[in-house]
Amino acid sequence: MLARKAAKAGERRSTEGQGDGRGADRHHGPPAPTLTGGARARAAPAPSEAAGGASVSARSPALGCSYRPALVPLLFDELHRIDVWEHIADWYRGPGGDDRLRRFARATPVTLHSLAMSIGSSPDQYQQQYVHDLARLARVAEVDHVSDHLAFSRVGPQLLPHFLPLWRVEEQLELVAENVDRVQDELGARLLLENPASPLDPGGDLSTAEFLNELCGRTGCAVLLDLENLRVNADNGQLDAAKELETLELRNVAGVHLAGGTDPDDEAPAFDAHAWPVHDRVLAWLAGVVPEAPDCRWVVVERDGRLEQGEEVAGDLDRIRRLLHAD
Repeated sequence: MLARKAAKAGERRSTEGQGDGRGADRHHGPPAPTLTGGARARAAPAPSEAAGGASVSARSPALGCSYRPALVPLLFDELHRIDVWEHIADWYRGPGGDDRLRRFARATPVTLHSLAMSIGSSPDQYQQQYVHDLARLARVAEVDHVSDHLAFSRVGPQLLPHFLPLWRVEEQLELVAENVDRVQDELGARLLLENPASPLDPGGDLSTAEFLNELCGRTGCAVLLDLENLRVNADNGQLDAAKELETLELRNVAGVHLAGGTDPDDEAPAFDAHAWPVHDRVLAWLAGVVPEAPDCRWVVVERDGRLEQGEEVAGDLDRIRRLLHAD
């Protein structure tokens, strides 16, 4: 089974809202690349190709922001400095969604982030229909990727209130690898998987970083590295952040998520609220990750709570921009 997976990898190498609904649990720039599907769609482009444009250097990822309708007018003075907008794919699955997404994608580069693939689950009719819809949206937006979470997100048709982590053992890894192979074939695009913030840790034989390393090697998928989720899990005592970053093969990182959550206290653990400024520690990690992640195409700030505080988001974008262009 391992040999077959390795050989295969070698060949390929709901309703729109103001927040994504899971983060509280959890206009200018380069043109979006056109899809032709297959291996070409999954190949990670050079950083200069992905980030292009006069405002982004050849060795720097594009700077992005999560698209939330309430944020756009508050960031009016920043719009020309945002290279890409991350859209929640789930918002566009219903009637009229294709046209709305197409208008966005024609106006500004977009990246698609989905919430309910449940890549750790055994395949069923709900996952099949969901991936079919995502494939259509990827074609509409003309993107060569879709991102989701390394997690369980539903049971049958029922969405879970929070992403649940996977048991990190070989049996689960084989199931996820088979799911990723099938999903990428259906999408005609590369799948990026995000390390989730976890309310609990089921453990296993592998760390999350080791699990992702092996999964990328077997399937040719990539990592959407969420540094805030890493902080939350570390502050809740589930992992050693420095060790995870040292273990993770950063060449597999195609994108980075940043956000601001809460700190642990006597009453509650740390929480990925997506409602506060990005932690300084998270920005320090970003400064170390970007130079070692040559295929990282974008860094996106997520925001789902306290959307009226647009100046905080603008401040985050400015700090990240200065960090990415420190040279």
